[in-house]
Amino acid sequence: MANKERIARDADEIRRSKIPTIRDIQQYSNVRASEEDSVESYAVIGEDLTSLGKTWSTTPSSLIITNASEGDIAPVIDLYWNRSVAPTAMYILKNVLLPAGASIKLDSDDLAIDSKGTGLSFKSTVDSGSPLVGIRIRL
Repeated sequence: MANKERIARDADEIRRSKIPTIRDIQQYSNVRASEEDSVESYAVIGEDLTSLGKTWSTTPSSLIITNASEGDIAPVIDLYWNRSVAPTAMYILKNVLLPAGASIKLDSDDLAIDSKGTGLSFKSTVDSGSPLVGIRIRL
């Protein structure tokens, strides 16, 4: 009996002190558009110079480059900011060999937007064959 009285007394004190209980908490389930992840994807086939643009206003949170080529095709890749001032190319990756099936992930520290940058570019070169490289940018 003493336990029931103590429990009732404690519950009454909680109600009077306005301490929120689990019933008082409302779940906020609306997702604002600005909080949603945005992903841009590119497929670069063969030797190519591809502009990845600069359509975003903040530094991308990550970028994944994947060699999806069949066989042993291993392109050498460059990823760089085009700039309006010297040096006109500010490299993030330069002459990096990307073996078949391999991926490289860069985070926001690696991808900081260059204030003088006019766009992000990707270039692949290969001795033989036609590489297929996938690029995924998460904003």
